[in-house]
Amino acid sequence: TFKHLFSSWFLLHRIFPASLLKEIEQAIAEGEKKHTGELRFAIEARLSLADLLSGTTSRSRAEQVFTEQRIWDTEHNNGILIYLLLAERCVEVVVDRGMANYVEQAQWDTICLRMYECFAQGLWRQGSIEVINQANS
Repeated sequence: TFKHLFSSWFLLHRIFPASLLKEIEQAIAEGEKKHTGELRFAIEARLSLADLLSGTTSRSRAEQVFTEQRIWDTEHNNGILIYLLLAERCVEVVVDRGMANYVEQAQWDTICLRMYECFAQGLWRQGSIEVINQANS
């Protein structure tokens, strides 16, 4: 919980500058031309103090973002959220029930592992773009 108090949007903007966010946005848009799904990529520097005090986990926060952003609200129930919580160095993938019927959990686990590998080496761009391309395929 201590790391959440000192992680800030400065870290977020240092690791994910505007130019990288634009690349991520473009990669998502290009990929979505190939399918009917909706892919979102959400990054948070830290959890709020209220979330910390209530015991919110990275997974529960990702599910909350999935709901708040209405990613589940697609015609074929095939929304995907890739959620990063920088303070915890956590990656969560939340998929809608329609997508879960077509893609096994092991594939999402592999995608998350690849992101962890890239991020551990400071390869934020590579890890982000690779996972978006994999999710779009």
